[in-house]
Amino acid sequence: MSRCQPFSFRRLTLTEIVSRLRQLVDAEGLQADPAALALVARQATGSMRDAISLLDQLAAGEEAITIERAQDVLGAGAIAHVMALADALASGDAAAGLNAINAAIDEGADARQLARQIVEYLRGLMLIKLGDGSPINVSSEQRTRMEEQAARLDLDRVIRATKLFNQAASELKTGWQPQLPLELATIDALNRSAEAAPPAPARSNPAAPHAVSKPPLQSKSGPAAAQPAVKTPAQSEPAATPAPSPATNAPSASLILSDVLAHWPSVLSELRARSVQTWGLMNSCRLVNVDGDTIVLQWPSTMLRDKFEKGKGKRLVEDVISEAVGRRVRTRCVVDDDPVVQEARRLGAQVRPVADQS
Repeated sequence: MSRCQPFSFRRLTLTEIVSRLRQLVDAEGLQADPAALALVARQATGSMRDAISLLDQLAAGEEAITIERAQDVLGAGAIAHVMALADALASGDAAAGLNAINAAIDEGADARQLARQIVEYLRGLMLIKLGDGSPINVSSEQRTRMEEQAARLDLDRVIRATKLFNQAASELKTGWQPQLPLELATIDALNRSAEAAPPAPARSNPAAPHAVSKPPLQSKSGPAAAQPAVKTPAQSEPAATPAPSPATNAPSASLILSDVLAHWPSVLSELRARSVQTWGLMNSCRLVNVDGDTIVLQWPSTMLRDKFEKGKGKRLVEDVISEAVGRRVRTRCVVDDDPVVQEARRLGAQVRPVADQS
């Protein structure tokens, strides 16, 4: 160290970037709204080079740099749809959330930029919920709207949604359908937030959770217990006729391979968010069969199979799949020469790497 000159690199703050952009604008004799410069700085995400490049685009027309022009040129004019999405998350309206995303895409918004706007907006709601909204650089009208939305949202829901949309933003780099990761994040955010809702009076009636036959946005039957608790006695009587215990033992028809494949994109996404190591290990196995509530995974070697079974990955994978399909499942591991694998091949079962099934 005595013979080195260390440099500590970091992203620049919003204030530093805006200050530098103001110097450049004044030196060039341009007219620029402070809000427009703040938008450019946020778009640059800590990079001064990117901020100057964006400013150069806005200065090319020799017109005054207004917030409206900046939003139009930078493709960042979807804030109204972002606020509509936040309203949908607050009210638990999945259809309204999907409509907001698709409306923004139809109007020409870039999906990755829209994802960044959503994450930034949700971060602002999180800061407001925590009582420190000072870092949020928005207009007074937008701040009022955000404070009203934050009052309707619980903190767990905001944090969960922020993580999901941040993950969706990274998935958009390779996705073939731009709005799909955003739509899945919306549904998953509402799904998980419903699970996190307090159980309220239904906790006193252990049979109530099993009386819910088809929860619309929940991957588990238990959290929907709050709905039967508010039924009138007349409505509750028919539900008491079937015995609750069979509903516990057999939530629906037998689980089949297509059920798991339908939820597999969200399973992989959740695994990557929780444990990159487990997600990477799952790329080595193949999904060969579903036997009742048991997911059969084929491994190319006993070493990889033992690594999966002896570590924490097995329990995590079972938890994630169970949350996705709405019932408790377990995994059974086999190797290439296992009779189950040979039988699956003989029957022409769909045997593909897990990572390819997304």
